[in-house]
Amino acid sequence: MTVELRQPIVAILAAMLPWGLLVAAGTERPSDATIWHWVKSALQDDPRLATVNVSLDVVDGIVTLTGVVGNLAEKQYALRESQKIYGVRGVVEKLYIEPGFRTDVEIGEDIRMRLVGSSPIPIRLLGVAVAKGEVTLTGEVRSAAQREEAWLLAAEVRGVRAVHNKLMVSGPRTRPDSEIRQDILDSLQRDVYLTGLPITVSVADGIATLSGEVGNAYERLRAVDKTRMINNVRDVHNTITVRSWEQRGVRKAAPRPDASALEKAVHDELEVDSRIPMENIRVETGPQSVTLRGIVPMLQQKRMAEQDAMNVVGVRSVTNLLEVETEWRDDNDLLRDVQTAIDSDDLLNGQDIRVRVRDGLLTLSGTVTTPFRKYHAEEVALRIRGLRGFVNAIMVDVYPQFTDAALRLKIKDRLAAHWETHDVADVIDVTVTNGKATLTGEVTTLAQRAEAERVAALTEGVLSVRNELTAIG
Repeated sequence: MTVELRQPIVAILAAMLPWGLLVAAGTERPSDATIWHWVKSALQDDPRLATVNVSLDVVDGIVTLTGVVGNLAEKQYALRESQKIYGVRGVVEKLYIEPGFRTDVEIGEDIRMRLVGSSPIPIRLLGVAVAKGEVTLTGEVRSAAQREEAWLLAAEVRGVRAVHNKLMVSGPRTRPDSEIRQDILDSLQRDVYLTGLPITVSVADGIATLSGEVGNAYERLRAVDKTRMINNVRDVHNTITVRSWEQRGVRKAAPRPDASALEKAVHDELEVDSRIPMENIRVETGPQSVTLRGIVPMLQQKRMAEQDAMNVVGVRSVTNLLEVETEWRDDNDLLRDVQTAIDSDDLLNGQDIRVRVRDGLLTLSGTVTTPFRKYHAEEVALRIRGLRGFVNAIMVDVYPQFTDAALRLKIKDRLAAHWETHDVADVIDVTVTNGKATLTGEVTTLAQRAEAERVAALTEGVLSVRNELTAIG
């Protein structure tokens, strides 16, 4: 990956000096030069951004990204990772997509097959129009979450330059706005990343408006993503502001739920998620642990339920014993849909991935070049409806580019740069053995624990992460 460096000489010094030397004494706000260095490092170290050619400018905490990326997914990753950097108040994106050539007919057919074969998105009157790589989606879905998922499925396809999402949310209105509003508020406060933040919500005719204050650009975006998942939400308007650095302490301490409260919180989180049928799911809790039992109709929903539970404040571990009882589909049809989903995915282009389906059970094998691509292949495949189980036997073929000592320093630097982990980076102990990282120590919040693992896992050269951090807040 190439990153073009267009910044005054102070930014060059930022790349050479420890970050702390560039932060004014007695203040929390990092200098623009430090922010520039951190964003540059985040883009360089992220294995998802293999073709990025981006120049950076930072003025008063506002980052401007200018340049060329290879696909729409990389554009979104670059934007979101920049938003997560400590000190970033906002991101201006001026990125141009330059994908490999594919005909509009090929792009349109791949998107149609992805949407038709996908488990969580029943679309009525589906229309897919493609002109010079720009995609327009039309039709009807039942929730804002399905609308967003459809955008993502289209955005991942090779050759796509832009997606204009004109899908209409037309599901039946079964609940009053006041009930939807309360579900949104409760869900935001259950979320490990958003709990304790002063976010207010209003709902009119199923359209939610978020306001209030958060500490950084990513929290603002996550609040919107979280709201879209709530049952009967038709759209989201975001008026949340990011507070200045001198007034950063906007988060209140989150209460520690007991076993009974934790069980209710996880149950409620699953129940309001429009993507998951809750009627056959049981939640059992122990000391800070959750076990999910019961039945879901799709493999992807099993994964979604586990992620929902992990995001609830107070949860330290999740045992997922959900069983999948799905519609019967012919193995050849499943094989075709999985193969199409993987072959059309831009991030998996050029990877050696082999697909096998027998009696509804999927096996992925072959080799990929990063651990993230192994996970992403699984994520893409599990969206296909009708799969009953899966085995991910893909091997990661990585030529070691960094010593363990260098990887340790890279992880430590990224933890210091990240919004959620900046304040605890010094107390997180990182060890790396043969490319496998282990995180130990005590952090303040579950959000810090989760983000520390994610940051380490997305550091180029890291093969796996063992998270032994303890949240004490």
